[in-house]
Amino acid sequence: TGPMPMNASITYWRKLLGGSNRWTATTVRDATACQPSTGSLRAASWLSMKHALPTRPAVRIPTWPQDPAAGAWQINLLLFAAAEFIVLTLVAMFTYPGGTMFDRGTHGYRFLGNPFSDLGMTHTWSGAANPISQPLFAVALGTVGLALALSSWNWATFVRRASGSTVAGAATQVFAVACGTCFAGTALSPADLHPAAHATFIQDAFLLLLCFVAAMSYGQWRNPLTRGHAKVNAAYFGCVFVYFALCLTTLQIDIGVGVATGVVGQKIIVYLSIVNLVYQARALVRVSPRLAADRLESIDLRGQPI
Repeated sequence: TGPMPMNASITYWRKLLGGSNRWTATTVRDATACQPSTGSLRAASWLSMKHALPTRPAVRIPTWPQDPAAGAWQINLLLFAAAEFIVLTLVAMFTYPGGTMFDRGTHGYRFLGNPFSDLGMTHTWSGAANPISQPLFAVALGTVGLALALSSWNWATFVRRASGSTVAGAATQVFAVACGTCFAGTALSPADLHPAAHATFIQDAFLLLLCFVAAMSYGQWRNPLTRGHAKVNAAYFGCVFVYFALCLTTLQIDIGVGVATGVVGQKIIVYLSIVNLVYQARALVRVSPRLAADRLESIDLRGQPI
């Protein structure tokens, strides 16, 4: 037997995977009186139906949160902040007056002797003022922190959509906001003026960054579309583990070698963190529409997951 005559209008997704990728909520008629007997139909099939359902009480299909790619300005801000961080920190290195913790008579920035935090000091170890490197470092790190916090909703929606777990999405958002706040706190607390606060902020920032990446990786691993991105995060974790292992090993062998290893490794890990963040942000924009389409196809006419 063919489908029964139908007479009800449907207002469905106005813009799907095109333009701004904004989804609008839909009101449809209850499908309880509708054939066919094959069970629940997928919502996507409504787009091609030329007949409507019999008049029944309206049912509201629950919509998935707005496509993260639609909030592109947050992700674009994060990408801009990442590029800005690399450029400004390199410029700050070239304009650093000089002086290290162990040799205060040096001139210029020493790649093996000056950690990143030295760039944000108002006065260097040699006692010279640091009027150029300090604001450059503060702006670079503060912008990354602000952008990460502002894009937290985008990351949360991406993880929630990939994994189907609200808890994983919420954890990702909390870690992103907290990590961004600590990065901003690091930028606003120079190591020479507020050493205790600076050390606390920077330690908490990297710990929360690892928690953020771990929560994101959990969501990515649960979806075949994003499992490859989780493997990239796993490689990042491996690099961080190697860095800490080398620091602990070399410090036990020779304090000078250990400090140099820590200073160089810190720069590698910081820039690697920025590169991984850029990769994951671009993956978010690229994969989100496909995740959105999968979500649409998994809702039946009664608004229930299939």
